[in-house]
Amino acid sequence: MLRRQVKVNWWLLGLLSIPMFWIFFRLAVPPRENSLTSNIDSVLFILVVMLYPMVFWIVLRLLAPEYFPIPNRRLKVMSVVIVIVIAFLGYAVGEQNSRFKSCNEFRVSGNDLPANCTDGG
Repeated sequence: MLRRQVKVNWWLLGLLSIPMFWIFFRLAVPPRENSLTSNIDSVLFILVVMLYPMVFWIVLRLLAPEYFPIPNRRLKVMSVVIVIVIAFLGYAVGEQNSRFKSCNEFRVSGNDLPANCTDGG
């Protein structure tokens, strides 16, 4: 659909098809210990793991296209720091939910009670 707008190089297509090839290989030939198929499976697994940074970069470019044209490096760093701080605060509030929510709030919403639920629940 986007053939005129997006140019995909053949080598990039080849690299990004390795995980799919690995899945089809595992479906067709289950790995056995100390065999050629086990070695091929190991090599394909290593190649898939080596592709993670490139896939991560592509996903970042797709999810945050406005981030990359920002001209100032300081603004880029600060935006990443803000996202990390907000993620950490969200995690901390979730871990310490007993300080922010009561057991009754979980019951009313229909959710399971957390393990650290202490107000009579």
